Amino acid sequence: MKAIVRYINNTGFYFINELKRIIKDPGAVLIMIIALVAYPLIYSIAYSNEVLTDIPIAVVDLDKSSTSRQFSQMANATQELQVTHEPPDMQKAKKLFFDEKVKGIVLVERDFSTHIQGKEKAHISIYCDATYFLYYKQVLKGAIKSAKSLSAGVEIKQRMADGQAEKQAMRNREPLPLKTPQLHNPYGGYGSFVMPGIIIVILQQTLLVGLGMMGGTTNENKNRFLKLPDSLSFGSIVSYLSGRAGAYLLVYLFNGIFTLVWINEWFGFPNRISFTEILPLYIPFILAVIFMGMALSTLFRKREHAFLFIVFTSPIALFISGISWPVKAIPSTLYGLGHILPSNFMVPAYLRMRTMGAALGDVTFEMNGIFILLAMYFVIAVWATRIQAAKLKS
Repeated sequence: MKAIVRYINNTGFYFINELKRIIKDPGAVLIMIIALVAYPLIYSIAYSNEVLTDIPIAVVDLDKSSTSRQFSQMANATQELQVTHEPPDMQKAKKLFFDEKVKGIVLVERDFSTHIQGKEKAHISIYCDATYFLYYKQVLKGAIKSAKSLSAGVEIKQRMADGQAEKQAMRNREPLPLKTPQLHNPYGGYGSFVMPGIIIVILQQTLLVGLGMMGGTTNENKNRFLKLPDSLSFGSIVSYLSGRAGAYLLVYLFNGIFTLVWINEWFGFPNRISFTEILPLYIPFILAVIFMGMALSTLFRKREHAFLFIVFTSPIALFISGISWPVKAIPSTLYGLGHILPSNFMVPAYLRMRTMGAALGDVTFEMNGIFILLAMYFVIAVWATRIQAAKLKS
């Protein structure tokens, strides 16, 4: 009984001591609190429009007919496009494009209306800026939508001219209408697509940077502020790590409420279940990151080393998580190695639960992976801390 009371008292002591260290360390406050508030907020504001609209394009109308003008008006009426220029030829249209006054060019060829009236194929050429895939997607989508609408109207009129009633002509024109509901992201917005996963990676990387900086400080100052346990027994080390982990877990519970609840509500990201239902997944994830960070922090001799190392690896963590690039397109070896990071399990599980409404039982594979990493990094942290304590006490 005395041993249990002593363990609880020691854990509480290390918990309070670590909270004081975090609060008194400007770098830790900057990385783990201020940066964690700023990054998701800035990114979410940047992507708050979700989709690009009214993209300026040039329409080169070489036909100069009422039908070609109708197409230009249809393009201008779409949500995606705005016809800002109507140059007389492609040379002037190219100049507008290279001067970045338009993001795409639509060319209506000569005899456009003549071909339509003769029931022949008429051609419209679309030139999109493929260096920026969002511009490319929206220009192509808007132009194709306009062309299909014009084509449908022409075909229906031709069928009516052949004696079909309007409803019959519409049915014959599209006997199998295609419906394409966009699951889990109804507006097709870029922010709703990328931000939920990025926030998880930000939580992980800021926590690793903060822990690394605190570890570097310990090595720089030879344990002057950390108060390592006097005994290097397993129980003492576990008490020490548990107390410190509790301090970081408390901080990141508040950070989780801000990033995963308030940010989601403010910017309307997909949100199909509550934060409390995410907690059984979120808490093991944060603990796995904490013990990983504690193990890594024993390697850094200076605060700056931790910052440089973790910041350098952050783009890699983002890439191999499958957020910015499809998992199937990532080499399997590289993606498999990426699972040493808790975020590689957390991101797909979180997205399935939060944006798709999956239950906790539907992400058991990812949960098991997180718990395995939690146990593995805890053991490594115990071993690394014992070595660090022995060196600093010698």
